[in-house]
Amino acid sequence: MSDTRPRVLIVSYTRTEQEPRIIKQIAEFRKDYHVTTAGYGPAPAGVDDHIELDEGARASGVGRIPGIFSLLLLLRLHRGYARLEPRDRSAFERLRNGRWDVVVAHDAQTLYLASRLSPRFGVLADMHEYAPKQSPSSLKWNLLAQPYYNWICRTFAARAEAVTTVSSGIVDEYRRQFGIEATLVVNATPYQELPINPVGAPIRLVHSGGVAVQRRLDIMIRGARVTGGCDARPLPGRRGDAAHGRASGAGRRRPPHPVLRASAVRGSGGDTQWV
Repeated sequence: MSDTRPRVLIVSYTRTEQEPRIIKQIAEFRKDYHVTTAGYGPAPAGVDDHIELDEGARASGVGRIPGIFSLLLLLRLHRGYARLEPRDRSAFERLRNGRWDVVVAHDAQTLYLASRLSPRFGVLADMHEYAPKQSPSSLKWNLLAQPYYNWICRTFAARAEAVTTVSSGIVDEYRRQFGIEATLVVNATPYQELPINPVGAPIRLVHSGGVAVQRRLDIMIRGARVTGGCDARPLPGRRGDAAHGRASGAGRRRPPHPVLRASAVRGSGGDTQWV
């Protein structure tokens, strides 16, 4: 018997089996849709199909000319840059023969690819960050990368069938800068029926999210001084060395190894988010 369910492709330039938003989308979409994921690494649990993308995709042809990508960005030839970008070229070759009703594009980086796949009912852009300012400000970022992401947002996010993002502040900023009416879908740990236990000392806080320098976890660590202790628990597979060093430098014991989001809240006194 043929599968007549609508077909959804979830695409991300990350390891899909470690992405909480993707895991939750799979759990919800699989009830009514045929779900295919495309990303790095093995298939997440629960998908119908998985297409592994090349994490080490390299430039080819004109893209191998030294300095070509910086030049294209400097000259604001953004579509030319996108056509040569190794991840997009490699992913498109692997996905071009598929037919999907909806493509869920995770983050701005995948929006050009998603638009080229021409899904029947359009693209859902799931924006994890405010893309034009997703990295620490620098001359190189402001001159080259930020204008590119502005173009991505104007050209593809603004034309997506639907846009979701992670905080009300980012919802407001997309509306203010690009006229995008995004829907808020928070990065919340799935609901669990847990007992309310007495809070010990020191109070244990969980950072329910990935670790990245630009997220300034040191600010949360300094704020945690008033608790008399801080446990920072990042998600698996994310970089945490800088935050670990800051935690130690703040007089707190070194954070424990990363744990899965669903188990992180057990035994903690609270969950912190920084958006």
